[in-house]
Amino acid sequence: MDEDLYADMYLRGVEKLESRGFMRYETSNFARIGEESLHNLNYWRRGEYLAFGPSAHGYFGGVRFSAPEKYAPWREYVKGGCPETSLMLDRLSPEDEIAEIIQLSLRTRYGLPLDALRERGASIAPETIDRWISKGYLEQSQGSIRLVGEGWLFMDTVVLDLYSNCTPSVNKKGC
Repeated sequence: MDEDLYADMYLRGVEKLESRGFMRYETSNFARIGEESLHNLNYWRRGEYLAFGPSAHGYFGGVRFSAPEKYAPWREYVKGGCPETSLMLDRLSPEDEIAEIIQLSLRTRYGLPLDALRERGASIAPETIDRWISKGYLEQSQGSIRLVGEGWLFMDTVVLDLYSNCTPSVNKKGC
């Protein structure tokens, strides 16, 4: 599909949904205010969730995990008392957490609270934020930045640039 046609169709679709009272609360999800999926928002806000069953994925205590994928190994895992050693674990580094915060926060209309980075000893270069604001892709208010307009079309580029221009504060490991 022609990229210009895609962009035009996407933006017109957003406009049509919003004119009918459906607001984008995440990149590809729309709902009336107050009717957003709490389940989805929990993912984008890096909330914890447990998961059960073959190939189930969860996030708890700063660790992402997944159970054995196929039924037979999963059944043996359960019979064995569900040992943690049978799970695939992904312990997030400070850099991983910062990358996730930037990426997942900017998927939502609520945006990225810059304090979430400062709490982890990191910050995004102000000139980088200003560059995207001047292009009309980001807006900043009340200590947060969020995608607007055509910024949604270039989300991956904006996120990568923000992360690439994120620096740790003195004596702290960061991005």
